[in-house]
Amino acid sequence: MRCSHLNRALCTFLKSFLQIKLVHSVIMR
Repeated sequence: MRCSHLNRALCTFLKSFLQIKLVHSVIMR
């Protein structure tokens, strides 16, 4: 599966979103 420009942007967005969620859960805990 080759990464297109859109797919790469989506991947980066998803990664940052997951990271923010993880940090948020840690802070809330």
